[in-house]
Amino acid sequence: MKISCRAIFGSCLLLFLALRQIRGEETPSHRVRISVEVVAIDPAPGIDLIPRLRAAATREAAYEEIQQLVDRDAAELLAWPIVTMSDGSDGGARSSYSVRFPTEFEPPQIPQTFGNTNWPIPPFGFTVPEPGWGAGASAPTAFETRDCGAKLRATARVIGNGKSVETDLDASFTRLLGFHEIRNCKDAVGIEGIFPQPEFQNVTLNPTIRFHDGEHLLAGCSFVQKPAPKIILFLGSARAIDVGPDLTQPDDGISKTQAASCRVFAECRMVTLPQKLAIRVINQADTDEAGAWNQVDELLKSGEAHLTADLVTLQRNGEQATATNMAASRTPTEFEPNQFPRRLPKEQIQPAFGSWPVLGMTPTAFSILDTGEAISLEAIVSRNGQSADLKLDVQDSHFLESWNCDYAELPDGKRLALKLPSLQTLQNQISARVRNGEKILLGVHKLSNPEKTFELFFLRLTISAAQ
Repeated sequence: MKISCRAIFGSCLLLFLALRQIRGEETPSHRVRISVEVVAIDPAPGIDLIPRLRAAATREAAYEEIQQLVDRDAAELLAWPIVTMSDGSDGGARSSYSVRFPTEFEPPQIPQTFGNTNWPIPPFGFTVPEPGWGAGASAPTAFETRDCGAKLRATARVIGNGKSVETDLDASFTRLLGFHEIRNCKDAVGIEGIFPQPEFQNVTLNPTIRFHDGEHLLAGCSFVQKPAPKIILFLGSARAIDVGPDLTQPDDGISKTQAASCRVFAECRMVTLPQKLAIRVINQADTDEAGAWNQVDELLKSGEAHLTADLVTLQRNGEQATATNMAASRTPTEFEPNQFPRRLPKEQIQPAFGSWPVLGMTPTAFSILDTGEAISLEAIVSRNGQSADLKLDVQDSHFLESWNCDYAELPDGKRLALKLPSLQTLQNQISARVRNGEKILLGVHKLSNPEKTFELFFLRLTISAAQ
């Protein structure tokens, strides 16, 4: 019996394709959740805890001790960003607030002559006015905005069928320590110019770490002097979640029309709750995300948690959908400097400034800032309709209380100030596989105001066939 080479090759190719398909359906895929807990602790207990956090035998016990310190307010939980992604992809999260501050100032307009009197100053030939001239303070004319808060970007690679996760972390925590005032240029009237300059504290780390599934590791630490001597700990953790086989690519038995007929329903809940309750929910979500969702439901019913937003999208397989609840606000960006009286006799200066009608600055240009909640989602459903690969961007932004930017002090001690807005932005970007009916914790964000309050993002996914 003769067997052609072509027949043998064809049989081998069919066997190879069949084995590859079987292997692809039996090999599980994973969703990875990376978290970095940022904690500020006093130096004395911190120095004792760092070696214990590094040792495998005492690592988890030291981590639990830190949680107890946070619960007793003996340590400060600064941030707890989490990112979610599929094996081999990346994700990002940020909990930031904007700080706007002046960077350029208009100098006082000093005339070279005043009335009929010139006072030459040899050898330069400058002239100064006679006593009684009022110049006014310098006025801010240009501004810069800088984001503070926590940011996390991570990539993940699952190793050993979910037993460990290797990740590249890019984590940072920035906060405003305050403003220091540079004072000079006091005029004859007694108005003193103020130049407020911000002082920021920025702690970053960029390690590559291999986590065993569920363990807590000291990813980095830093000693800071302000606002008080503290050790800032970055405590990382990774969890690999089995989300079933990779069935996102349609095979020959599924037509494009059938694949596109699936409908994807996504619900994103944004919930605010006190820090102690938030920690309880986060810890439960580490092993039971559906239970954490149910726990939040009970907290909402009891009034201990507050529903910030509940965004819903409905779309066909492979399409993108958005849902927003936004408000547009106009905020000033440029100002007209003060117009102070210039040529006054000395005895009339104080009475004139006491009753001068306009001492503030007039806004001359505006920009529009959008605040509110938004979700953008693209979903590709698997062949069996039991999971979907998601590309998701969720965001919540809102105004914080404006701060007074003082730029001048009057002779009576009163200050001239601009009100500059501050915007808080909470955002998660993920690229991950989610099972049909699954409820997952998307984001953990500490709010700037009110204190010790968190906002959590949850997602529920439902896949159904179009009728």
